[in-house]
Amino acid sequence: MGFSAIVPAHNSASTLAVCLRAIRAAGGAAIEIVVVDDCSSDDSARVAQALSDVTVPAAARLGASGARNLGARHAGGEILVFIDADVVAPLHAFSVLEELFAESDVQAVQGVYDGKCPFTNVASQYKDLYYHYAWTQRVKNRRLVSAASFFFAIRREVFEALGGFDERIRVPTVEDADLGSRLVHRGGTILLEPRLAVTHHRHYGVRELLRYDIRLAAAKTRFILRSRGTGAHEAAASRPAVAVSTARASEMWSWVAVLGLLPLGLFAAAGGAWALAIGAVVLSAVLQGSFFRFVSRSKGVPVAAGCAALMFADVLAIDAGIVAGALSFAAGRRY
Repeated sequence: MGFSAIVPAHNSASTLAVCLRAIRAAGGAAIEIVVVDDCSSDDSARVAQALSDVTVPAAARLGASGARNLGARHAGGEILVFIDADVVAPLHAFSVLEELFAESDVQAVQGVYDGKCPFTNVASQYKDLYYHYAWTQRVKNRRLVSAASFFFAIRREVFEALGGFDERIRVPTVEDADLGSRLVHRGGTILLEPRLAVTHHRHYGVRELLRYDIRLAAAKTRFILRSRGTGAHEAAASRPAVAVSTARASEMWSWVAVLGLLPLGLFAAAGGAWALAIGAVVLSAVLQGSFFRFVSRSKGVPVAAGCAALMFADVLAIDAGIVAGALSFAAGRRY
């Protein structure tokens, strides 16, 4: 079977070369590498032309969804493998994919983050470790209800039947969740494969991280509201109405509880109810205790403490994003 690795790139020169070299090392000459240069102003196009099989220049800024769809139209493979430009795939990636897609019922395969963050600052460590924890510890079912496009493989005919990524979602937020949810709700399957552990070469500052999570939470909120309103993701009774996370509701309860507890603690502190405020913070820490223990074991207590402090700020940012998303939807914004 033929594989096409599709890499959207916008000002990605700092990571694109290591990404493309890893794909070539994993798949050799048999893997077609397609890079879509989404109107970069840096050296992304030059890097792509040197290291890919096909470089597709976008005539105008497309965003992640449009760039991936454009790459898919120029790809020749039976299996489309979407890989972000800041991701480094493992050497065995395509041999694992070949093994999995040999099974006729496998329509899509999802990779995971490996948690080997190349940056030492707390924000980058926190984000990558939480991604790794969520994929490998929190998600209990290998049959997912949604997708994440940092490393996501799908049969071409399935992708085309879905109509590709929704190009109305221009900013990278929920375009992958939308695609995965549509796939699952038409009876398809997305298989989680822990062996496909990729390294994420993205540096986060604290402000960048919080801004990103506000934007993502707002986009997820609008996605849920518009999907329920249109019935576009109507599902069988055994499936959720819409999924913006690869985890099922039963795997998310502790995180959802914290999203409510920390604002409660903040309001309680503002009103002088310190016992309630302290109780909300302590209970939040207990509910996320498995994550903090995971970080402590893998990176040490100081990193775990930094992640705990940042998580509290991150939860409040996500809450703000949920409110912003609901208000913008009420004001008429759908995407």
